[in-house]
Amino acid sequence: MAIVNTEPIEIIRGDGNDLTITFYTDDTKATLLPWSTTFKLWFTVKRRDTDSDADAICQLSTDATTITIANLATSTIVTIPASATTGLAGGTVLVYDVQLKKPSQDPKTMAIGTLKVVADVTRATG
Repeated sequence: MAIVNTEPIEIIRGDGNDLTITFYTDDTKATLLPWSTTFKLWFTVKRRDTDSDADAICQLSTDATTITIANLATSTIVTIPASATTGLAGGTVLVYDVQLKKPSQDPKTMAIGTLKVVADVTRATG
């Protein structure tokens, strides 16, 4: 399996944000890895990569059913809930990674990079 993204991503504070991830079977990126319900997926956002998982800004997982997986023919969509970003300041730059674990294998980092929080203009909540 190949790392698929090292690019910075931007999310809008307070919005539900969809992150589209394409998984490949190897580094050639020739063959897509279809999603399986036997896989486990984690999406973790931290202020620093040295922070513990317990200190993460958010850690979503298929184990905790905090990740919504939409399996498309060519990619998987991970939905970051609005509640995970509401308290963050606009302009904040964080680090993130996405790890995938297939049965009987160790977790593999599939995406890693920086995540910038863009301030929303309207702060209405209801």
